[in-house]
Amino acid sequence: MGAERGFITIDYTDIRTREAVVKYTVIIEEGAGSYSAYVPDLPGCIAAADSRGEALTLIQEALVLHLDLMAEHGEPTSEPWSSAQWIEVVAQTVPFQL
Repeated sequence: MGAERGFITIDYTDIRTREAVVKYTVIIEEGAGSYSAYVPDLPGCIAAADSRGEALTLIQEALVLHLDLMAEHGEPTSEPWSSAQWIEVVAQTVPFQL
């Protein structure tokens, strides 16, 4: 579904304590036969899969694990700062097939 390409926001909730709900921007990229996802605010938090849905599931799991590991190691986390925005442009030539 082409309309769903781009970015999403995932809520992070620690199910065990229900202490925090934080929204992180996740970038989804479609490659030749696969999808990748990453969290710009958490370098190294990435996932890859054969389908978009699987990539979303894996990045959500990776996000929870990444934050849990940072907490276990006493690493500070800052509030998410990234955002994404669709921008429309008018171009004489389109470099891809619609």
